[in-house]
Amino acid sequence: MDALKLIPQLFYDLISRVLPGSVAIILLSISADLKLGKLTTEFWEGATAIQQSAWLLGLGFIVAAYLVGQIISPISDFIEKSLVKRLFPSYFQVLQVGLSKKGTYPSNIQKVLLKELGGEKDDDASHMTSGQYEKAVFVWYDWLRVNFQEAGANAAKIRAEYRMHSQNTVVFIMALITHSIWAYAQQGELNLAFIIVTAIASLLSLWATARTYRAFQWAVIQQFYAAKTSVNVQTARL
Repeated sequence: MDALKLIPQLFYDLISRVLPGSVAIILLSISADLKLGKLTTEFWEGATAIQQSAWLLGLGFIVAAYLVGQIISPISDFIEKSLVKRLFPSYFQVLQVGLSKKGTYPSNIQKVLLKELGGEKDDDASHMTSGQYEKAVFVWYDWLRVNFQEAGANAAKIRAEYRMHSQNTVVFIMALITHSIWAYAQQGELNLAFIIVTAIASLLSLWATARTYRAFQWAVIQQFYAAKTSVNVQTARL
């Protein structure tokens, strides 16, 4: 159980902070034609013990990656809200669509979820806004993390993955911009292959962000329904 408590904390930071931060450091060094190994050792110039220790250099890289991931995080939030939601609106409306009169969820599931939202059994909760549906998913997500830690840990992992894709979008765009500025400032040639790869990767990351966010909502809704159903059954038996 203690290991499950660490998943939302440790694994979330590893997946959604350290990995994008590592990609950022590597791509930005490539875009500015810098040698990553030389850059890492020169940063610790004067600290011979650290320069000669692969373990300490690796630990320093992880810490740097985590900090870079934290810096990127607010930018990725802006990208999600201003760009991804506009490009893929249906991917952010899983609960709203599922509970509509023509929704994808069976009537028995709709009744349970609508009741949790405070609606009547035959109500489609059309009075709720998209933002309220989205907030409901996160309320249920927090409830799972507290009351059903295994289900909450699984949802937390998926949430970390969509945050990773969101931050990778920012990283690829930053690398593209950095390489263009560097080539102009140094009067060097643009690396066409690098530009094409980062441009395609940024578009794919946008799409991956939306898809993984949809999977996160699915996981929360399904596991919340299963948990609530089991709680209601146990209560009825008592």
